[in-house]
Amino acid sequence: MKYRLFISHIKPFKSFIYQRFVHSLYKAQSSHHLEQQKNQDLPKINPNHGLWDFFRDSEDFPSKKEVLSTPKNDMKHGRAWMASELRLKSFEDLHRLWYLCLKERNIIATQRHERQRLRIFTGIEEAVKRDRQVRLTMARLKFVLNERIRAWKEAKNIGKKEICMKNESFISKDIPNLQLSQTEFPTVNIQVPDSSISIRPESAKFIKK
Repeated sequence: MKYRLFISHIKPFKSFIYQRFVHSLYKAQSSHHLEQQKNQDLPKINPNHGLWDFFRDSEDFPSKKEVLSTPKNDMKHGRAWMASELRLKSFEDLHRLWYLCLKERNIIATQRHERQRLRIFTGIEEAVKRDRQVRLTMARLKFVLNERIRAWKEAKNIGKKEICMKNESFISKDIPNLQLSQTEFPTVNIQVPDSSISIRPESAKFIKK
C-alpha cells in the first residue's frame, strides 16, 4: 500500500518535469525563430498597390491604413445622392462616382469580415447605415444612366424616321423629271419655200425632174 502511494506521487512529478522541458524547448525554438526573422530582410511593399484601397486612411496617422473604423468615424458621412442631382452630371462624373461607391463598399465589407474574425460586435449598426447610403446612391446612378440610354435610343429612332421621310420626299420629287426625260419629243416638219433656195446652173443637171 505504501509502495503504491509512492508511485502515485512520482507520476505527477514526472509529468511536471516533462511539461517544463517541452515548454523550455519550445521557447528556445521560438526565440531562435524570431532571431532568424529579424535577421531576414523584409520584402518591399508597393505603397500604391491596389489592395490598399480595401482599407481606409487613418485619421490619426494619414500615412497609415486602419483595419477597423470606430463607430464615431463610421457615422461621419452624408446622405445619398439624389437623382435630380445626378442628372446634372456628365458621364465621366457618373463613372467616377460609381467606382468611388464601389471602393467604399469594399472597405465596409473588409471591416465587416474583420469584425467577424476578431469577434467585435461594436460598430455594426453604424457600418450598416453607411452601407445603406452607398447602395442607395448606386441604385440612383443606375436609374439615371438607364434614363439616358432610353432617351438616346428614342432620339436614334426618331432620326432614322426623319431620314427615311426625307429620302422618300426626294425620290417623289424626282419621279416627274425622270418621266420627262424618258418621253420622246415629236418631230416638227418645217416647210421652206422654193424661192428661198437658189440653185446654180452647174448643179442643176444632177437634179432629176
